Amino acid sequence: MMPWLEGPRAPTPFEDVVAFHRAMRLVVRARPTVLPPEDWTRRVRLILEELAEVAEAQAAGDLPAFADGIADLVWVALGTGVEAGLPFDRIWAEVRRANMAKAGGTLDASGKLLKPAGWTPPDVAGVLRDAVAVSSADALSPRAVDDARGVDPLAGASAAAGASPPRWRAGTKVGRTLYRDGVLVGLMDTPELAARVAEAMNLFGKCPCCGRWPCACARDEEARA
Repeated sequence: MMPWLEGPRAPTPFEDVVAFHRAMRLVVRARPTVLPPEDWTRRVRLILEELAEVAEAQAAGDLPAFADGIADLVWVALGTGVEAGLPFDRIWAEVRRANMAKAGGTLDASGKLLKPAGWTPPDVAGVLRDAVAVSSADALSPRAVDDARGVDPLAGASAAAGASPPRWRAGTKVGRTLYRDGVLVGLMDTPELAARVAEAMNLFGKCPCCGRWPCACARDEEARA
């Protein structure tokens, strides 16, 4: 509970993502840190995957998929902050303070809002210093972090339990996209075809339409590979 609220409050989006990481035994670091290269690569892959699905929904004019994709994009971005041990809500409050303090500034010829006199930038470094000095006691232990590292949130509970996620899968938003190891490799004519190709590639290592890969089902693959 925050002191200026009289009753219980709803969790923030960042707190929701922290709870998700803990429930799925994903990485939750107690102190702010730059991510190790392997963790950073995995987080970038997740962010780009969600961004690609947002772009696909925008292109298709699918508002529900677009809205869902934006939420998922924010979710995985916040998850990157969780893995980096960032005190995100405090960082957000400081950035919000600085942005709202730009009120009263003037616009330049290009339409950019100029900062008013006396404006101060967000003191993110100060927030991080405080977080390092008072690290959370209820974060996962370093051993648990090492055990959880590399589990893909999009792979679901089976991956969290130790099962290997499938290499190939159809997109989860609009459905016509095809992913290999989390990377967008093609756009199918229909969601059904995307699902068929993903299933066949996981089971047999070849496309069901022509018996090989790449094939005419996803001509984008050759350009993306």
